[in-house]
Amino acid sequence: PAASAALDIWATAVTEHPWHEMVLGLQATVKLWAGDVAEAEAIAEPLMDPTSDPRVRAVAFGAISYALISYGHTDEVIDLATELL
Repeated sequence: PAASAALDIWATAVTEHPWHEMVLGLQATVKLWAGDVAEAEAIAEPLMDPTSDPRVRAVAFGAISYALISYGHTDEVIDLATELL
């Protein structure tokens, strides 16, 4: 809860690209570990756009990969990891 609250404040305060998106990626990770897989995926998925900063995609990958694994989509995780590498 405290981490989520802090990241909510940071997401509002940090507006510069790509730092804002990196905070969103961290939010997705915290939400994932708090058990809110759907919210984590909703935040992380847009950050995985191929045009996103590679650092943003790397941060978001952690959350999106666990979300996909929880749905049994391991092939998609492998594809994303391959693309990021």
